[in-house]
Amino acid sequence: MAAAWLGLVQNAAAVQKALITSALSLNPFVEGDVILVPIPALNSDTKKEICKMVARAGEEAKKSIRTHRKKAMDLLKKAEKAGTSEDVVKREEKQVQNIIDERTKAVDAICNKKHKAVMEAS
Repeated sequence: MAAAWLGLVQNAAAVQKALITSALSLNPFVEGDVILVPIPALNSDTKKEICKMVARAGEEAKKSIRTHRKKAMDLLKKAEKAGTSEDVVKREEKQVQNIIDERTKAVDAICNKKHKAVMEAS
């Protein structure tokens, strides 16, 4: 069982409510200014559910990356229409795409690492 100590008692109810309403399926209880959170052992169903949560978070991160890519490309198109040379725009588009590829690979690596850690956890 894990326990967390809070300095201010009024925070205990808010933390308890946040844990109960989260997707973690935890059932904390408050004893004074201490929140006790029983954390069950991970079974295969729980591990699969956590892996699904990791995958969803990874997809949201990649969606955000794609949104930023679109914004950057739109700015470059506006710059080209405003008189920036086509060579400069193409070079910057390649640079943006390289950054996007790096960040997407980083998200995939983090998700894969977390997936392996969850599946290996006892």
